[in-house]
Amino acid sequence: MELSSQTVSGKVWQNLDVERYTQIHGIALQPLVLQQSNDAGDGLERAWQRPDTGVDRHHAYAAQWFATSALIAVAYLVFQVRAKRTPRSYG
Repeated sequence: MELSSQTVSGKVWQNLDVERYTQIHGIALQPLVLQQSNDAGDGLERAWQRPDTGVDRHHAYAAQWFATSALIAVAYLVFQVRAKRTPRSYG
């Protein structure tokens, strides 16, 4: 998925689209990707860790909103009960 048509900026490509690359450079490519998994002794790391998506922060925000909602509901009930117990004098 691309959000903009401006995905190519010089040598930097947001996504490599084989058909678009072939049209721009005139070089036919095979539509496949190779991934080397063994150690070639070149110092490059091939066992990458999964990126942290930060989902724990979203859980904390959700807990905060639910706690605030519960507090508002309890405060509403307390004030309603107090208002019904207190006699009103109309003057």
